[in-house]
Amino acid sequence: MTRTRFSPPPSSSISDPDREGPRRNGRGPSAAKLAAVNVTTTNDLLKAAGVDTVKELRHRSPEPLALKLREINGSKKLAINSPALSLVESWIAQSKILDPRITY
Repeated sequence: MTRTRFSPPPSSSISDPDREGPRRNGRGPSAAKLAAVNVTTTNDLLKAAGVDTVKELRHRSPEPLALKLREINGSKKLAINSPALSLVESWIAQSKILDPRITY
């Protein structure tokens, strides 16, 4: 099959979920790739705020931590948006439920 210069690509390349870059159907990167980026960004923000473990997170207060995350993200631009206070409260509540995996 001979394609002209402006013909669309074969349909198999449009539906390939592992393809890099924006999708031709307008939906952008896959949700799994965005979730992986979001987790990495959150991890970087928390580490920059001095929270390295879940055990440390459970002892933090949500308001000062959310403020510190906002300040760090403002200066280092690690994420598009800073986490909301409700999200930080949710992280802390979840960290209190989890059992510690590392023992000394």
